[in-house]
Amino acid sequence: MRQLQRVEDQDYFERGLELAIAEDGLLLEPMDVSDLYAVEVDFAEDLERANLFV
Repeated sequence: MRQLQRVEDQDYFERGLELAIAEDGLLLEPMDVSDLYAVEVDFAEDLERANLFV
């Protein structure tokens, strides 16, 4: 959370992860989610659509 608080409003979420990796040594491991429902949420409409499936 600390690194996410440092990023600019127009930065992508990933910028917070980049900072956490570089400065805090955060380790991440990729996961295959291709068999799961996923939607990128950028706008309120995206969230509304995603909420239809939960």
